[in-house]
Amino acid sequence: MSLYLQDDSALFFGRKSILVAEKETRLSDYEPCYFPKKMIMSLTSRCNLRCAHCMRSRCADMGDSAMTREMVDHVVRTFFPKITCMQLGGIDFGEQMLSPHFGYFLSKVQEYGVGLDLVTNGTLIRKDNAGALASSAARVMLSVEGIGPNYKKVRGVGWERFRGNIEALLEARSSAGTDDRAIVCLNICAIREFRDDYFRLADYSKEAGVDLMILRDLIPNRIGERAMSFLYHEQEHNEFYSELKEYAEGLGVKIAVPPPIPLEKRARNQFRRKACTLPFEVFGLLSDGKIVTCCLGEAFDLGQLSTDDNDIMPLWNSERYKQIRNSVNTMAPPEPCRLCEAVNYNALAYRPTKAYLMMKQLLTERLPGARRFKNIVKKGRRALLGQRT
Repeated sequence: MSLYLQDDSALFFGRKSILVAEKETRLSDYEPCYFPKKMIMSLTSRCNLRCAHCMRSRCADMGDSAMTREMVDHVVRTFFPKITCMQLGGIDFGEQMLSPHFGYFLSKVQEYGVGLDLVTNGTLIRKDNAGALASSAARVMLSVEGIGPNYKKVRGVGWERFRGNIEALLEARSSAGTDDRAIVCLNICAIREFRDDYFRLADYSKEAGVDLMILRDLIPNRIGERAMSFLYHEQEHNEFYSELKEYAEGLGVKIAVPPPIPLEKRARNQFRRKACTLPFEVFGLLSDGKIVTCCLGEAFDLGQLSTDDNDIMPLWNSERYKQIRNSVNTMAPPEPCRLCEAVNYNALAYRPTKAYLMMKQLLTERLPGARRFKNIVKKGRRALLGQRT
């Protein structure tokens, strides 16, 4: 999902974005009586890569599930006549183009005129499927971390293959000759040691005709990865993104970068979480039929969608959904929301991010003792509430 473009309706979550007013997300007794206007979903949790920074490369027991054709048809019948836009992929580590129903799904997206954001690693794009992709998707978000040898270092496949697939997609888009063409984006997870690559990717975007570069910071999963993330090098973080943005804009390349981290202590204390609209307007569905609110939503236990559920309003207005809506934008949000990158760090909420990184220590090779565990949790909770740590 696009994390930095929420004020640009032409580029956020497809072309037909309808954002819920921020004040509505703060009403404790708010109960949606309308059908959700957006979806996030996954056709499969399988992936053809094992990227170095991905959870899939570290968890051998991650299951591979795939949505059945019966469920795909049910989603099309139930949701497509009413929703305006959707995101496919990016919520369960799966590559959506691996699904045997991907081509069929694209045809239905085009038939119903749903604005589609596709998150893909791009390795399965070919000349024979690029045309359908270019004419069906509102935006194709191609995941990438580096260029040349660094791309292969992370992804395990060669840069030239990925580059050829991008150019096949761009060529198919040009051949379509329509104004309603797909926006092609480089969805970049920035790794500190690859910083020079992102200037080269800006040059490549200009040369190839890529529409947009979207950068986000690597969130470390282990203490040993902190050196790889700009989050632990705040001054460098701000200088790098400012320099890159200026360089890309000088080339005429559209770019979205993380906001600067406030460096003064007083400024840090003033930042809070930003409002989350997802539980109010987005219906999420994993490939196994599990209902979610977002990429962290599996922890909420919102139930399972069945092909017998012709009316989703009881699911959409369930007690559990109401609990999430009532608390998500308070100072005591649900536990998964406290670890959310989108509403915490990307909104300049420095302290929740600090708490997130404190909590991450519990998942590293340096497991703390009982007393240290309590201190970490205590500091994390204070940081989440914006208190002094």
